[in-house]
Amino acid sequence: MQKEVVLFLPVDDNDRRPPTYSSFRADMVLAVSTTSLCWVDLRTGILICDNIDMLAAGTTEDALVFRFIPLPDECAMTPNPLYWSRLAEEYRTMSCLYPETIKFVCMDSYTQDHPLEKSMLTTWTLHSPLTEHWHWCKETTVCLGDLLDDLPILKDNMRLLVPSRPVISMDRSIVVTHLIVTGFESKHDQGQWEATALYKLSIDSNGATVLEIPSAGSQVLPYSQIFSCYIQEVLTLSIYSALF
Repeated sequence: MQKEVVLFLPVDDNDRRPPTYSSFRADMVLAVSTTSLCWVDLRTGILICDNIDMLAAGTTEDALVFRFIPLPDECAMTPNPLYWSRLAEEYRTMSCLYPETIKFVCMDSYTQDHPLEKSMLTTWTLHSPLTEHWHWCKETTVCLGDLLDDLPILKDNMRLLVPSRPVISMDRSIVVTHLIVTGFESKHDQGQWEATALYKLSIDSNGATVLEIPSAGSQVLPYSQIFSCYIQEVLTLSIYSALF
């Protein structure tokens, strides 16, 4: 099936907000409720296709309803080639944790010429995305610099910790954001920074509490292995909950 959709992307409003990108690229695909699919551009917004269930039942594709929801104004991306060259998944993510509720996590000061110690991890909630009354709510903001300072990992001028790749937990009892923290060491003989360790950091966004810290000196693992380990933890927890 092919269907052309015109996106009403946000535009400049008398220079009162930063200019945004005029293109759309799907970074993620989410299912909302049992009737809708969402294509997510983590720099621009969400394209929602409603009535998917009617299409599956053999109804004509004219029943499909498309709607575009822009990201919160605070998350508007300025058209800087430096930021565009980086994958949006390195500092933003979304997940549908509850029916008709979408969570959005971003750490944008990390990409907007702010030092790492001033970077903020912000959680947003999109309510009622399948209606005309959708709205964003800003939930929590956590200073990444403070979190990294509290980690029991040796830090000095020769070492640097860089968080990236947020993943939102699927545990409905509490919203947890998982981050990959890469440890770099300065190599004077080469004049470069080298990745020497990789940590998985789990954060209770509500209380800004680090829930899980792997032991220092962990070996550098591919991101795919980190994600696989996270999925296995979720499956194990689900099986345990079903049994007890």
